[in-house]
Amino acid sequence: MIHVQDSETYPKGTILRLFGVSLLPSLLARPRARPGVFLSMNPFPALPTAVRPRLVLALTTILVAPAAASILAGCGEDASTPAAPLPAPAPPPAPAPPARTTASQVVDDETLKAFVEGAAAEIAAITDIAEGGRLRDRFRTDPDWNSGSMFLIMFTPSGNPFIHGNDQAAENRDLLNVVDDNGFRVVEALLAAGARGGDFVRYHDGEPKTAYAVEYTSGISGRRFVLVGGYSQDTSHAPLRIADLPRPAVTASQVMDRDTLVAFVEAAAEVYSDRALNSEGYADFAAVRNAFREEGGHWKSGSVYLWIVAAGDIIFFHATEPFREGRPTDLTRTDINGVRFAEELIEGARRDGQKFLQYYYDDPTVEGDEDTGSPKLGYAVSIPVFDTGQKAVIGSGVYLGAGS
Repeated sequence: MIHVQDSETYPKGTILRLFGVSLLPSLLARPRARPGVFLSMNPFPALPTAVRPRLVLALTTILVAPAAASILAGCGEDASTPAAPLPAPAPPPAPAPPARTTASQVVDDETLKAFVEGAAAEIAAITDIAEGGRLRDRFRTDPDWNSGSMFLIMFTPSGNPFIHGNDQAAENRDLLNVVDDNGFRVVEALLAAGARGGDFVRYHDGEPKTAYAVEYTSGISGRRFVLVGGYSQDTSHAPLRIADLPRPAVTASQVMDRDTLVAFVEAAAEVYSDRALNSEGYADFAAVRNAFREEGGHWKSGSVYLWIVAAGDIIFFHATEPFREGRPTDLTRTDINGVRFAEELIEGARRDGQKFLQYYYDDPTVEGDEDTGSPKLGYAVSIPVFDTGQKAVIGSGVYLGAGS
């Protein structure tokens, strides 16, 4: 047996011999093998066949440079034994995805199209409701999607601005009848461009402008939306759309105790599911939310208002603080007694279908309770969201008077 330990013991060029026969030429004539592969070889061609020893070399490492190497040689199988097949080579690495075009890189038609279509593909691939709920915040804060006058707007096929990357108030308005300087109905043209599979729309708003629209299908709801980039126009004059909802048995102004709070919240949950989430093409989505925000209406009165939290505890709707929408709610908040009221209400309703909770919270109508809060009763129920198996939570609360 021959064991070459390293290149210091046997310097480069040393001729190893066994029974007067050189081994190195035969060894080097073999194709190099990977570590651990056995090679059957006969390094004694000068000897009669009957007496040729059969050797199996287990090559653990072969280095051409003068670095460490280990070669184990020993008696082994007959040379006719076939060598074990080598594993198939690893497949080549997948090609890198195409470079993403961001809002700040839009300089012409080509980059505008790449920007909008790339964002549409990314949004369409979202299947998690929590990630979908965060889109509202991403449209406004992600620099890849919002830079200066270049931002994204998500429209429903009926023309409602579902998410507006630059003007949240525009989400509550009817933009279908908005015209440019030449009387051109831009949003109507954008919807048609999206339905054609993606196209440009030229319009005039103080100067010539170009927008691009493409239609995509949501990975969450399976519904169609139109994503637009390059459309920036003052829409503050557009009218608000407020849904004509049936009057609930208990309105916001009539909530004063446990029973009336339950009736109010459960009526709101039914209306929101039927008219906002499940309306054809989300036709009434913005109008229902506007009705929920209307002060003095059936659904909001002073400190009695509605909120909705989606999966992942993302605030999907807040009647008094719309700037919170698309952001995570803080589940760690506690009252003066250490009650984690947000967590208990939201997680309890999601787990059990409904949840009551009494806690302390600052009442804006009471002076001096900023540090201690006033007693408040909260109630929340869960509602299914499409066919995802995930649930949103809708709730409200009422401050309790002394002795309640």
